[in-house]
Amino acid sequence: MKHSQQNEDPKLIPVEISDPTVTGDQLNVLMTLYREVSTTWRALIDVRFKLLSLVPFVTVTVLTFLLPRSGLDPYLKWPAKLVCLLGFAITIALLIYDFRNSQLHKELLALGCGIEAKLGIKTGVFINRPKPKAPFLTHRKAIGFIYGITLAAWLLAFFAFGL
Repeated sequence: MKHSQQNEDPKLIPVEISDPTVTGDQLNVLMTLYREVSTTWRALIDVRFKLLSLVPFVTVTVLTFLLPRSGLDPYLKWPAKLVCLLGFAITIALLIYDFRNSQLHKELLALGCGIEAKLGIKTGVFINRPKPKAPFLTHRKAIGFIYGITLAAWLLAFFAFGL
């Protein structure tokens, strides 16, 4: 026996449930949970991409301003080094935040896959996502590359001011 989701929300498309054990109330709970998982998943991705664009931009902007001025004034040497250390520390903190974001992202993917499977969805937002065409084309590698370059820039700028 198949159920159809009955909901007056115009944004929801009726879903055919292939699991006969899912009752009307359970279906409503599943659909509410699915909506929340999807919304949270999109929010995590949104934060990640904003950080991935903001971190390198701020680094380049600060270093472009800092390096030429600090080399001319010996009194700016230590404040410039302090700014570099602060930029490095903030980047490490954001990287740690991104690791946690990745953990939550994976949990939401698993939860979303489970809900889509329970709903009988074969290919959805979470279930049966395409695999990368090459092993180096992953989010984790791109994120590591961006943060790695940013951390290296802060360290190089720090050492450019001398010890």
